[in-house]
Amino acid sequence: GIADCYHNLGEIALEKGDYDVSLEWFYKSLEIKLQKLVSHYPDLAESYNSIGVVHRKKGDYRQALESYTKALAIFKQAFNEDNIKIAKCYNNMGNIYQLEMKYSDALEYYQKALAIQQRQLHGDHPDLGSSYGNIGGVYQCLRQHDRALKNYKMSLEILEKSFPSQHPLIAMTLKNIGIVYEDKGELQQALAYFEKAEAIRRQALPSTHPHIRLIEEDIQRVKLQMNKFS
Repeated sequence: GIADCYHNLGEIALEKGDYDVSLEWFYKSLEIKLQKLVSHYPDLAESYNSIGVVHRKKGDYRQALESYTKALAIFKQAFNEDNIKIAKCYNNMGNIYQLEMKYSDALEYYQKALAIQQRQLHGDHPDLGSSYGNIGGVYQCLRQHDRALKNYKMSLEILEKSFPSQHPLIAMTLKNIGIVYEDKGELQQALAYFEKAEAIRRQALPSTHPHIRLIEEDIQRVKLQMNKFS
């Protein structure tokens, strides 16, 4: 129906980075749904979720969290506690807490999401890989290097099984592992992971892509440190 059309227009605007236009469409879609649907209908939650994503990208974290909380409440009424959509909400909320540097809250929500995913998905599902990556990211922010590494490596293992070898998430995870090793002062290990990430990015991306420049900077930085200590 027309609500779906508006929602799709919102998604297109979001893809383009037109956040205000995107919000307008999402709110129009939501308005129609609110007139027609029961208040706990899952389709409403999808709208609140999308609105939350736009607010997050705009940096309006409070509003994003508000939208995600509404989505979560609806999903909890509509489904049982173990539904994968509830896990998605927990991940989104963890994301906001992490951006706000509320790391213990972020960890709590990421772990709630992971617990549902472990019960509902097969062990090699990429969503599990993403969740371990999220948890690794929080531990990295907390400078708990060994816990960060453990989670990043679990993430990598799953992503390598579930995605083609040149997938950007694999490169990102390799880079993150490299950064943790660099923080630990294990420069040889850091360099090895950065170089693996670089190899994937060179194959998968155009040579002018900023991600290639960034990984080159990581490699240069570690090599400079190694020269200092050698």
